[in-house]
Parts: sequence; C-alpha cells; structure tokens
Amino acid sequence: MKHVEIKDLVIDILVPVASGTIVGIVFKDYTSSIETFERNIVIPPIVFPIAWSIIYILMGIWYYFFGMEANTKQKIFYYVLLGINLLFTPVLFYFKNISLALLITFVLLIGNMYLFISYLKKERKSFILLPYVLWLIFANVLMIDLFINNIIR
Repeated sequence: MKHVEIKDLVIDILVPVASGTIVGIVFKDYTSSIETFERNIVIPPIVFPIAWSIIYILMGIWYYFFGMEANTKQKIFYYVLLGINLLFTPVLFYFKNISLALLITFVLLIGNMYLFISYLKKERKSFILLPYVLWLIFANVLMIDLFINNIIR
C-alpha cells in the first residue's frame, strides 16, 4: 500500500473542492432560476451543496491515489472532466441552456464511468468514484426531466 503524503492528499482534494466552491459562490444568485423551469422531479435545494461537497472530496481522494501513477493523457482527461463539471452550473443556471446542460451531464457520466471501470480493474480503491457515477446517473434523470418538460413540450 502506498504511503499517504498528507500535503499531496490535501492539495488533490482542495483542487476540486475550491474550484466547485468558487463556481458555487459566483453563480449562487442564479441557482434559484431552477424555479422558472417546469419539472416533475423536485429535490430540496440543500441536497446539492451537500452532495457536491462530498463528491468533490471523493474526486480529490481518487485523484491522489490514481493521478500520481496516471500518464499525461489520463491526467488531462481527469482535469477536462473537472472543467466540464464546473461548466454545468453557469450553463444551466446562468445561461438557462437545458440542452447543453443535459449534454454535459451525459458526457460526465460516460467519462467518469470510463475512469471508474478502467481503474477498478487495477485497484479496488477506484470504488471511491462510485458515488459520483451514481450521482451523475441521477443528474441525467433530472436533466432529462427538465429537457422533456421545457424543450420537448
């Protein structure tokens, strides 16, 4: 088992947590725009910051264990997915673009399923991404609900 370097672990956790926090703060005033959309599935707003805080921490822990041994393309892939993830909030809440937000959640689901499955073969610690994959499945269901109720109708 790899010796845990606390400083490196903290940095790897802080990157997604700080990035998500900044995006959350910048677009906080726009998140209430979800109320302007027709939808069948309504989730209490408090669920989202709690879920995302946990997910960002788990992403950082996952990157600590797998990012150090990943090649450059794999590291870039992780950061591209993180960047795409951070785009979701402004796309949906500021620009109110449901179609693009649905595409983002779908791309994130496929990309993170790839990471989860490919690293699961190497190490069981990859299970740390499972909550994120499950959340992305749920996010896709929510986005499909928004898409059907606001774009198709």
